[in-house]
Amino acid sequence: MTAPNGPDRPLRVVQVSDTHLSETHAYFIDNYDVFVDEMQALQPDLIVHTGDISFNGPLRPADLAFAKAQLDRLPAPVLTLAGNHDIGEAPPFSRLDQPIDTARMEAWTTTVGPMWWSHDLGNWRLIGLDSALMASGLAEEAAQLAFLRDQLASRGARQAMVFMHMPPFETDAKDERIRRGGRCSKPAAMRASRSSPAGICTSIAGSAIRAWASSGLRRRRWSISSASGANGGAGRDRAICSGPWMAARFATISSSPG
Repeated sequence: MTAPNGPDRPLRVVQVSDTHLSETHAYFIDNYDVFVDEMQALQPDLIVHTGDISFNGPLRPADLAFAKAQLDRLPAPVLTLAGNHDIGEAPPFSRLDQPIDTARMEAWTTTVGPMWWSHDLGNWRLIGLDSALMASGLAEEAAQLAFLRDQLASRGARQAMVFMHMPPFETDAKDERIRRGGRCSKPAAMRASRSSPAGICTSIAGSAIRAWASSGLRRRRWSISSASGANGGAGRDRAICSGPWMAARFATISSSPG
């Protein structure tokens, strides 16, 4: 919907995931061109890319640079998270023998941006986490957890919306409950929500939206409320485009206190 400018106008937020961009393996660039056209028409306030911007970033840092250049084509601010195709995975759960390491983290931070971030938008605090760090045993895992605790504790009346690439799980990386019912066991990072009275009200994983869009439910709608989080009544979310390995959706959220 289109709203007039002002402090109470709804804000348009787009989530996109799994674009898998590469100059040498350009299988998905046509999908991405459609997405750019959609964004030019929609003119959102913010775009959140929840990982796998590139096709093979762990082995080809040039893929990261190409993907970043493509993100710069978008007509709105972009917050970006790394996926397994960008930075690898936690060593205990690395499926492609591409464990996250110092060199891969440095390639991401120098080419794309921070591995975790926080952004206040209206009465929401958006928090981005690198799911590859969870259970990695790296020093950055503890730093990210401390960051999450601090951002939850300092957000005041804002509600928290947490983005990551992989759906959270406890010990079984093949846990499919997130795909079937939208819920699964939480890793240690999610337990940090207990440091804040309201905790985390909404968590969004890039791989989950891709599964949702490819499941034939592209016309499903759900809402986000400034007062109650998911299943409220202040906003609407819908899929705007999907294709092989890629999905995107947008929501309108309230910009005023709930």
